[in-house]
Amino acid sequence: MASRLFHDGAKRLQAEKERALIIGAGSAGTMLVRQLQQSSDVHIEPVAFIDDDKTKHRLEIMGLPVIGGKKEQIQTAVVMMDIQKIIIAIPSKSSHTLKGLYKECVATGVKTQIMPEMEQILKGTHALNQLRDVQPEDLLGREPIQLDTSRLSAHLKGKTIMVTGAGGSIGSEICRQICVFAPQAIVLVGHGEFSIHSILLELKELYGGSIRLYPQIADIQDKQKMSEIVGQFQPDMIYHAAAHKHVPLMEISPKEAVKNNIIGTKNVAEAAHEHGIETFVLISSDKAVNPANVMGATKRFAEMLIMQMGGQAAKQNLLPFDLEMYSEAEGASSLFF
Repeated sequence: MASRLFHDGAKRLQAEKERALIIGAGSAGTMLVRQLQQSSDVHIEPVAFIDDDKTKHRLEIMGLPVIGGKKEQIQTAVVMMDIQKIIIAIPSKSSHTLKGLYKECVATGVKTQIMPEMEQILKGTHALNQLRDVQPEDLLGREPIQLDTSRLSAHLKGKTIMVTGAGGSIGSEICRQICVFAPQAIVLVGHGEFSIHSILLELKELYGGSIRLYPQIADIQDKQKMSEIVGQFQPDMIYHAAAHKHVPLMEISPKEAVKNNIIGTKNVAEAAHEHGIETFVLISSDKAVNPANVMGATKRFAEMLIMQMGGQAAKQNLLPFDLEMYSEAEGASSLFF
């Protein structure tokens, strides 16, 4: 009877454990698996490795198979082995490689975590099995820049802010971060009615009536409409985030990239200039640095356009034109400038 109870309890405990796929069959991954197998208080069951080292393929390490290293094999393993968690155990990976790997893991729909850095383990500040979610700074390859919140507050609190592309991934995040500083109003400008409606509902739910929200369905390629919106709301600051940013698609449709990223930027900037708006901020892209594609080239052109207009405005003691660069980390919920 006691033996049966013991075996039933062991089976139940095994069933409660999350089946984990370990990315990386090197020393770090091996150490992690050993720790997980020996720890009774950690409810994770490692079942297989993924590793790009071909000499390890079809081997067993710590009793677990190494099932390959191609990206598509991650998806296959998740389905075939009923994986419930993916753990990235490659502390030495560059941020660029980690970004691509993380993207593939997230695409499976399975929760993805990362083990602590080897330096943290050796110093004793983190346990080997102290897993954590992947953070944006892991993908950036640098520490996030700490924003001067007091300065931002002075620029945003009680002000009317206009955001173009407010329904997009970058524009919507800018809106979220602006709201933290209690502006008086945000003008949400965007071409897609669904995306604008979505961010409108989200901000209404979070901030209720404390911030006035003005959704505006408009195309930045419509010069007259841009002038009308800016003239109507007279924002203190404009964040121009509207852009076509899908690199492969812009290679197919270069004219659309030019019309939206260059002419659209010119329309919004000229509307700001026309109505004497205090500050205009262009949200650019890291792909504008030594551009190697149409999207990057059009964003670089937009930067040059704003710098020229900024120089002319400075000579005339008019509004300042600011240029901001962004890096968009996959799966990140924040922007890092």
